[in-house]
Amino acid sequence: PVVLVTAYMNYALDGYKVKASRFLLKDNLADTIEECMDDLIAEINKNRRILEFRFVEGTIKLYADDIIYIETELHKNVFYIETELHKNVFYTEKGTFQIYKKLDELENEFKDMGFVRAHLSFLVNMRYITKISGYVMTLTTGKKIPVPKARYAQVKREYMLYKGEE
Repeated sequence: PVVLVTAYMNYALDGYKVKASRFLLKDNLADTIEECMDDLIAEINKNRRILEFRFVEGTIKLYADDIIYIETELHKNVFYIETELHKNVFYTEKGTFQIYKKLDELENEFKDMGFVRAHLSFLVNMRYITKISGYVMTLTTGKKIPVPKARYAQVKREYMLYKGEE
């Protein structure tokens, strides 16, 4: 969300160019900023998807946004979770959960939630991708995931669409 803070009301129209969700005047910023931020946080949290899974560790609820990626290991899929942002909201700091479910099924469940199938063994949340180049996807965690030549163009296109660059 973009908040436009201005001293002049006539600049408020410029906020439409950047799709500002709020306009605040500098004169009474101290009185309005807290309420504005509370509203924005509530709006962001309202749109977060909460999913429930039966993991090996038990039934656990997760925010879809907190799942960095899912990787197939042997006959299980391992969810790698962002633990720094939302510690103890629904889960502990462990950071991984295992599930006996096919990655194809999980890919279908995460359809339209910003995930991309980067590899036969990886389903990745695009919000954690920093770049895709040279058949390698780099995540904010530093993890590098190979992207096969056959999938590369499609994965790159999906990522660009996600970022709004295509």
